Amino acid sequence: MPTEDNLTLDKKIEALLFMKAEPMEIARLAKLCDVDDGAIRNTLATLKLRMEAGATTVVVTDDTVALATRPEAYEFLLKVLKLERTEPLTKAQLETLSIITYEHPVSSAKIEYIRGVNSRYSIRSLMLRGLIERKVSNDDARVSLYSPSIDLLQLMGVNGVTSLPHYDTVKGKLARAVDDPSTV
Repeated sequence: MPTEDNLTLDKKIEALLFMKAEPMEIARLAKLCDVDDGAIRNTLATLKLRMEAGATTVVVTDDTVALATRPEAYEFLLKVLKLERTEPLTKAQLETLSIITYEHPVSSAKIEYIRGVNSRYSIRSLMLRGLIERKVSNDDARVSLYSPSIDLLQLMGVNGVTSLPHYDTVKGKLARAVDDPSTV
């Protein structure tokens, strides 16, 4: 079985960027890989070269790095995104949307705790449709909090979340589910 010792720095960087699925600061990558910023910057060129034949690339700003799709994939991905926006919501997306609507602002970790499964795809899909919005937590800049969008509330025909059907009852059940999952 392969070990971390066999993992080159470019593969470590790629794995971290893939796992996080969001831009990362070079200093953070350096700390996680136990190297200096210069080693990360030097290795990014190797990573870019290695990725040339694939569908993804590395985008680098002064202090941030992210994985991104190659520009030539734009038209294809746009077509897929349009299709995703017109398909009906899945059960997982509806569950995620319900939690966000009644429990907002809520972190992805709390959503996943309540649902018991990874919810990142559902969150992404709901954001693409404009049904939820993301804000950075005031307490921890590394945490995103999700809330229903104005567009969602308008689509539902309500003037605020407290006007949602059975708002107090559902909000109470969610609070109990978080405190003690066996009560629901």
